[in-house]
Amino acid sequence: MPEFFTSSDQTMLFTDASGSIGFAGILGKEWFALRWDPVPDSDQFQIAIKELFSIVLALEIWGKSLENKEILFLPDNEVVVYVINKQSFKKNSYETCSSPGTYIPNP
Repeated sequence: MPEFFTSSDQTMLFTDASGSIGFAGILGKEWFALRWDPVPDSDQFQIAIKELFSIVLALEIWGKSLENKEILFLPDNEVVVYVINKQSFKKNSYETCSSPGTYIPNP
């Protein structure tokens, strides 16, 4: 691994999502964990969207403390790895993730 990357285990940033239960993120001693129940139409989301959602939410919450750091994410979903490495995705496949009004809970 190149030296300029800070690995997620050094930064202690971890995220994950379950297909039916919920999603979570941990940064050091701070964390969030929420169920999918209150998220409208969450049962229609692909698992990749749910995994990306937990990463995006973690960056939204803790972005300031991660500024000017290059973080190496280690997602457990091949689609998420592809999307992160490509830094793009097909809008029609993932429009629920980027559309206005996307549900972001207040942890």
